[in-house]
Amino acid sequence: TSILYRNKGNGNHWITIKLIGTKSNRDAIGAHIHLQSLAGTQLREVINGSSYVGQSSPWQTFGLGKNTKIDAITIEWPSGEIQKFDQNIPIDQMIVITENSSVIGRVPR
Repeated sequence: TSILYRNKGNGNHWITIKLIGTKSNRDAIGAHIHLQSLAGTQLREVINGSSYVGQSSPWQTFGLGKNTKIDAITIEWPSGEIQKFDQNIPIDQMIVITENSSVIGRVPR
């Protein structure tokens, strides 16, 4: 018996972030991403692998629930640099943030 499942989504918001290091290592391994919204603060650490013959994704996804705005994204880079974005942060998108850059790159859909 074949069954087809249709995922209609749930209307919740999200953001997915990839970091690119310039002073730090290129993959930003060891960087911390702090995301602040009305729901509170979420933290992700960029890691390389978490098990034998396994690798972690360089993309960090944050669930925002019904929140339609991100108050701030703060990145603690392995180099010790701290970068903060608190204006015009897109949601429901994949973005790229490069160390020492004030621009948030959007990944085309």
